[in-house]
Amino acid sequence: MDKMKKEYTPIAMRCNQEQFDKIKPKLVESGYNISNISHFGKYPYLVSNYRCSNLVSNVCVNSYRDNGRVVHETWNEQIFLEACGIKTNNDMKYEISKEQILEVAEWGNSIDKLKIRGWFPDAFKTELIVGKWYKSKIECNKFKCVFNSLDSKGDQLFDGYGFDCFGNFFNDGQDIVSKEKSKKLVPMSESEVFEALKNEAVRRGYENGNYKCLSIPKKTHNVEDNFHFSIIENKLFHGASPTSANNVVFENGKWAEILNTMTVKQVEEKYNIKVIL
Repeated sequence: MDKMKKEYTPIAMRCNQEQFDKIKPKLVESGYNISNISHFGKYPYLVSNYRCSNLVSNVCVNSYRDNGRVVHETWNEQIFLEACGIKTNNDMKYEISKEQILEVAEWGNSIDKLKIRGWFPDAFKTELIVGKWYKSKIECNKFKCVFNSLDSKGDQLFDGYGFDCFGNFFNDGQDIVSKEKSKKLVPMSESEVFEALKNEAVRRGYENGNYKCLSIPKKTHNVEDNFHFSIIENKLFHGASPTSANNVVFENGKWAEILNTMTVKQVEEKYNIKVIL
């Protein structure tokens, strides 16, 4: 259809230069002629039928009601353009942050969770970072790991350390994650990492004085039987409170060496005797 034959509604709308400049390209593109645009301070009304034709111009307060025009005292771009027969896009655009998307995915109902993942799949892609702990998205899978590098070798990615899918600790320097498997990893919280390392430390049998501290290997420490974790240092401390100088049983994939000695408690339990010191 000829752009010049579009139906239009005679209209007069209060306007300023900035508002007119914004719609001018749309008017020109749609075939409207623009004539005699003067200073909007003196000619404050933009009209769609100047001189009773398909012509846009601005007029003064003495003539803006002429020629059957519908008058609007407040500027509205959509109304003016549609009066000129120009269709506008009424779809509103909204912004949502990644944090808001993930919040809906965590707290929404099952349908909301499916929808939000379908609408924003990129928000659920994990950006892998060296030295950060990750775990499998699959609830029954015990896989947890830290990457020493992000180097790619064929379809395999990254060497590092952590726990395999059965919960067994490994640190063999071998490739541990395929590219496909890496898509199913999510970051671990500090409390999750602490719980995993603490359980492994208990399983390994760290007790007072039976290991060489990683910070000071030549010295052993008699401490209270508690554990603490620093996610910044990636260290597990054995004792009442964490320090950077002693009682470190785990650091960046390495476990402290357990000495071939027996504690008083171990002697008593093994030989069923009471040791008097």
